[in-house]
Amino acid sequence: MFPGRPTSRGRTRKQTEGDESMDDDVRSRAPEEEQDEQRLTTGIDEKSLKAAVWYTVAQIAQEEEVELGRSMSEPFVAALTELVYAQAEHLALELKAFAAHAGRSTIREEDVKLACRKSSVLQELLDEEARRTIAGGSTSTKAITTGPTKNAATATKKSKPKPTRVGSSVAVKSSARPPAD
Repeated sequence: MFPGRPTSRGRTRKQTEGDESMDDDVRSRAPEEEQDEQRLTTGIDEKSLKAAVWYTVAQIAQEEEVELGRSMSEPFVAALTELVYAQAEHLALELKAFAAHAGRSTIREEDVKLACRKSSVLQELLDEEARRTIAGGSTSTKAITTGPTKNAATATKKSKPKPTRVGSSVAVKSSARPPAD
């Protein structure tokens, strides 16, 4: 029943003046509604986030200009900013999908490792950072879960007592101390 589009009988409906303006109005509101939703969920609108990414990329580019002795053009910095922003969006979607697949709403270290598994250099850097963090005794970067996860491979296993032979029968070795005589 949209003007200019075929109906169920194959005929196209005649378009009136008011119909097109309404369609344009609806189309122009869709991105605004997405912006409002993003602002509500993250507290940051896309323009501010892109500006922050541009500022950071420009700062890094200036540092590299000094170190390399070369200059970077403004269009190059803008293109690099778009690339970084697109990569960050893609990474965020992957991390969200990995956490959802594991039945969690919290993104954990293992999700980041899964997302970076294609790059051996990045994987080594992440492993080194994880070792450094663990050696420092900080557990603030790791999410702690108390409930069971869907994926049994990621669940921690409890150690079971190992059976030992005592004479001709099998006894279970316990970690508890034997009673004192």
